[in-house]
Amino acid sequence: MINDELAAADLLKESLSHNKVWVNITGSSMSPLLRPGTRVLLEKPGQIRFGDIIIYRNKGGIVCHRLIRRTKDINGNALYQTKADNGNCLDRPVCPEDILGRVSAFKKGDKIIKLDTFSGRISAWNLWAFSLTRVIIHKYAKIRRAV
Repeated sequence: MINDELAAADLLKESLSHNKVWVNITGSSMSPLLRPGTRVLLEKPGQIRFGDIIIYRNKGGIVCHRLIRRTKDINGNALYQTKADNGNCLDRPVCPEDILGRVSAFKKGDKIIKLDTFSGRISAWNLWAFSLTRVIIHKYAKIRRAV
């Protein structure tokens, strides 16, 4: 989550009219990659790919999670499925209009780690696969306990 919740969503959208804005992460749902206090560079959504980290508006405020897959609702409208790297369950699908931006880099100490590079994309794919594996294992364990 990001501080100042829904009021900040409009401010973020306004700031993104200048293309990029640095924001602080407050929660630990994206640990170990993004820990509380990590500054991330948020860009206009543009093209969003599997493994990208997006920041979006939901009922509880503003969330920063990884894109797992694209899906559609019963009317054929596009939806995005996200998940916290540090969680076992998928989030509710996100409407495209609720997406505020895409994380393109983050600060680690004095260094800026870019996620738009080749190695950044490979890391994103690895974390995407690991994240999905956690969901599958969690669901399998629930099924085994129920039997």
